Amino acid sequence: MRIKPNDIPALRDKIASEQGNQCWLCEISLDSVVACLDHDHQTGLIRGVLCNNCNGIEGKIFNLARRAKR
Repeated sequence: MRIKPNDIPALRDKIASEQGNQCWLCEISLDSVVACLDHDHQTGLIRGVLCNNCNGIEGKIFNLARRAKR
């Protein structure tokens, strides 16, 4: 099932609340940063809510690992 763009903020807030309002990687409070809904780009499954910094780093690590397999 695809999530409509208008439903993302409510879903992100719900998952963040379930995570104790902390980034699931670095555990920083999501009150003081931009929160991002993280998902697996291959399966589309939502993994959790990350701070903007961890979300960017996770994407860079994924891309580096993918390129290294060439």
